[in-house]
Amino acid sequence: ENAASTSIDLLSVFTDPDNEDHSISKMIVSNTNDSLVIAKISDTLTLDYQSGASGVAMITVRGTSRGKFVDETFTVTVIPVDDPPVVVNTIDDITVIEDSPDMRIDLTAIFNDSDDENIIQSIVSNSNESLVSSIINGHELVLSYKPNASGTARLILRATSGGKSVETSFNIWVISDDDPPMIATKIQPLMVNEDAPEPAK
Repeated sequence: ENAASTSIDLLSVFTDPDNEDHSISKMIVSNTNDSLVIAKISDTLTLDYQSGASGVAMITVRGTSRGKFVDETFTVTVIPVDDPPVVVNTIDDITVIEDSPDMRIDLTAIFNDSDDENIIQSIVSNSNESLVSSIINGHELVLSYKPNASGTARLILRATSGGKSVETSFNIWVISDDDPPMIATKIQPLMVNEDAPEPAK
């Protein structure tokens, strides 16, 4: 699968004892699977294998000389290989305001493997755990922003399938917000006696 094109010299395939071999015309009579391989012909037969395709094709080539012809049929077998997972959509960089709610990202839209649906997603690294925590729940990436935290983080994600993997990354910017004033220490309830003297200064 995904092999380079094959060239076959047809001058060595057809011969005519009564005529010059180079005068034999060649043509493709049939190809049973042109979604697998495209056959093109001159004196050389070129086989162009289609990307990601595997299977079997029967190709018949005809040599004609002085109105008479002979056909040669052969089999092309393309053996499948395990394609690695790929990144089909990158994750755009994220900008949020401080104290934003959790964010969920569907990773099934990010990674794909054409011959294996059992993709395992994982987090390779998170450069700033004090800004945002990250976990994978099922096929979702869950981002939880820390309270009153601002700054930047870079996340690297990995998809693994059949022992092969691919990675993608994105940045997170959390913009600081002007928080209102807060109560640092509550004033406790007071209980005093009536006409109590003022405390000494």
